[in-house]
Amino acid sequence: MWTKEAVKDVVTEDKIVVFAKGTKEVPRCGFSARAIQVVQSAGKPFKVVDILSDPSIRPALVAFSSWPTTPQVYLDGEFLGGSDIILELHESGELQKKIANSYGEEYKEVQDNQRVEVTDEAVKMVKEFMETDADFLRLSVQVKEGARAYSLELDSHTSAATDLKWKVKGLTVIVAKTMSELFEKLEVSWVNKDGNEGFAVKEIGNPPALPVPIDIDKADLARLMRSEIKEGKLWIVDVREDDEWKSGHGEEAVHLPLSRLEKVWKDAGFDPKDTLVFYCAAGKRSLSAANHFRHKLGYPNTRSLVGGIGNYPSNIIS
Repeated sequence: MWTKEAVKDVVTEDKIVVFAKGTKEVPRCGFSARAIQVVQSAGKPFKVVDILSDPSIRPALVAFSSWPTTPQVYLDGEFLGGSDIILELHESGELQKKIANSYGEEYKEVQDNQRVEVTDEAVKMVKEFMETDADFLRLSVQVKEGARAYSLELDSHTSAATDLKWKVKGLTVIVAKTMSELFEKLEVSWVNKDGNEGFAVKEIGNPPALPVPIDIDKADLARLMRSEIKEGKLWIVDVREDDEWKSGHGEEAVHLPLSRLEKVWKDAGFDPKDTLVFYCAAGKRSLSAANHFRHKLGYPNTRSLVGGIGNYPSNIIS
């Protein structure tokens, strides 16, 4: 039986403690997964307490922290916040500083070799367009319909501690760390094409292969099921619990409930070259499973069916 005193003992025994839904390996909700991922990025050991493992944990935790929701993150016995607050602390660099200070270390911002060039004409136009003396240029990269899409924002002087910042010809070019992984090197120029002027971004060198999107919709899954997989085989995995599985499941699916996934997945026969498509009732649990297999277990071709079993493209049997 958990009490306020038991919670206090746990948060003071370990330097970093996360109370979450699920385990470190298999989070059971998106907010818990995000908090665990953010804490994990600090590179220090931490403990996760699964509040679903005992119904007395949650009320004791709420009584201890006076905070009504989970996840909850603690450092040296101090409550830092829930998922949103932890993310904000991470993006501002405060979380990394707090953890570094706790270990008696000095926090250093992320550094990387400059990978963006800006032509002289583009620099001139940036300075003309700027509304303040701060010459900042934020570059964003997104993957849309299987291709990279670049955008630029001028006078963007706010940045996260994890952003990459490069000094280029008097400008400060800012790129989010996660976005920087989508290109090798870029050039920003000012172009005039058919009377239309504007900034242009082009790739220099060999850009890395684009990541496979983790979400998959009904139509794409149907096409995948009809086509030949180039490498490995296709697995469709139902991560719902036993009673949900018995009420109806995809004809081609195998059953690996999320609550036992951590213990049974090694016996399923998956190969890292295989394509794994997870589904559940609405899409949240399958997304958690897909992220875990892709980022923690080394299965790059994992997908999550958007909308859950209601979007399953084949027969449902019971």
